[in-house]
Amino acid sequence: MRKYFLFLTIFLTSLLSLCQDSTGTNAKRNTVYIDILGPGGYYSLSFDRLFRVNKKNKNSISIGFEIAGITKPYFSTYIPTSYNILFGKKNRHLELGIGLTFGLERMYHQSFYSAPQLPVGHLLEEVDHSINFDLWALPRIGYRYQKENGGFFFRISLTPIIVLLEYEGPVKYKNESQFNIPSTITYLRPIGKSPVFFWGGISLGRTF
Repeated sequence: MRKYFLFLTIFLTSLLSLCQDSTGTNAKRNTVYIDILGPGGYYSLSFDRLFRVNKKNKNSISIGFEIAGITKPYFSTYIPTSYNILFGKKNRHLELGIGLTFGLERMYHQSFYSAPQLPVGHLLEEVDHSINFDLWALPRIGYRYQKENGGFFFRISLTPIIVLLEYEGPVKYKNESQFNIPSTITYLRPIGKSPVFFWGGISLGRTF
């Protein structure tokens, strides 16, 4: 778990350092947008920053977050990140990119069992949870509409999901060690269980 968070911290710090670049034109560089589907899963709120802007191409870094299932039995948060290169003049661009999405899930589990002191037909319920991690790679190809002087932002793109890592934490029930499930870790799924999923999304936002 510590290695996972250390890698995430180093990666995000590197992204932020790239965003400090200030060369190029006076184009508006910051964008806040909502992804429908896309790298965050089903939705995400993200920030994009242009850097190394010139007449031939532009570069950008983006980072966002998604939170789902705040109440039991499921909670998850995903952090999509990406590096993108934009080709094209004025407002319309071909966008190519590569990204990583980090996922943290909390899964709740239920167990029912009888006890001698209970009336017939009554069960005790024990509930505990496991902590799971996911790491996805997401190449991107798409169309981006973004004005140099700011305003409406639109993007549509293909972002296939490549599963790099799946970690399932142990499930522990109170005073019921026989229900323990050992943690498992998978770097690439076996052939026949494809680690690649067809995916895409639409982005809507504002550049300023």
